[in-house]
Amino acid sequence: MTQPAPATAAPRRFQLPNLSTLGPLIALLIAVIVFSTQSPRFLSGTNFSLILQQISYTAVLAIGQTLIILIAGIDLSIGIVMALGGLVMAKLATQSGVSPVLAILAGFATTMFFGFLNSQIITRLRVPPFIATLGMMMLLKGLSLVISGTKPIYFNDTPDFSYISQESLIGYHLRHGADAPSVPDRLVRAERDCAWPPRVCGGQQPRGRPPERHSH
Repeated sequence: MTQPAPATAAPRRFQLPNLSTLGPLIALLIAVIVFSTQSPRFLSGTNFSLILQQISYTAVLAIGQTLIILIAGIDLSIGIVMALGGLVMAKLATQSGVSPVLAILAGFATTMFFGFLNSQIITRLRVPPFIATLGMMMLLKGLSLVISGTKPIYFNDTPDFSYISQESLIGYHLRHGADAPSVPDRLVRAERDCAWPPRVCGGQQPRGRPPERHSH
């Protein structure tokens, strides 16, 4: 008695995605076409660079939120955590005299800390993500108001921080590295500005005053 051959699965045919899936992409293409006809500079590289700079923080948040949603979670505090990190950066750079690079690192550390705190509340204490992040959002809103004093922070006296935010961090290091004097230049300036040998100027004797000689 012969056994029937196992049925083979029919090959899947390629199917075009439905209109609801392609809707946002179609709307984006239409917007690009319309704006490109209104201004010849719209499709320029400079304009695209400005667009990418303006949406960079939104894109980072969207990527992080997408990863959370993929594992059936939600984070309502992601926006205020980003705002608090920026507030810490601005506060340190403008009012505490901290280096712009250290201020940026402190802002990153702040956001990482509260993200880690959210994860521990959800995984260790078994609090639902919606409740945990909602409470964290309200808490950080109040903390942001306390830190800022409900007043805006301006960067008028911190051109280096503005340069980093508008240009690049690498360019900031290259510019300051080129402007920093080398070791021989610093020695020449020390000898030029000092009326006595560097060992005397660098010691206890002030500028323009000869070293005291003790008579025996």
